[in-house]
Amino acid sequence: PMTRDYRRILERKDIDAVVISTPDHWHEKMSVEALEAGKDVYLEKPLAHTIEQGRRIVETVGRTGRVLQVGSQLLSSIHLHEAKEVIQEGRLGQVTQVKAWWDTGNLIGAWVKPIPPDASPATIDWEAFLGPAP
Repeated sequence: PMTRDYRRILERKDIDAVVISTPDHWHEKMSVEALEAGKDVYLEKPLAHTIEQGRRIVETVGRTGRVLQVGSQLLSSIHLHEAKEVIQEGRLGQVTQVKAWWDTGNLIGAWVKPIPPDASPATIDWEAFLGPAP
């Protein structure tokens, strides 16, 4: 379900778990509230901005008994696990150097999008985006 107010989702009894993929400054507030609402949480990295925020999240997991997983793109990929196995088994010989990169095939700056011509407080809820940001 889509909503401008995540608390509407937390109120729903027919939802068992949530995915939190918001700006980082929302992670602590949303995950703690979701856990306290009885939801399991898949939280996009990072866990939190500060150690204290992270501790509050971990404490809430312990207190509520809910499940929380911090996700990291591609770390669960079978290809990475297979590569690790090949290296650990010595099938490549002694590995002395590894170079890695991520290339989406885009030109530099391709992720930078222009501001829509109709951008205004009517179309962008900047206050909601900022939320608990310091």
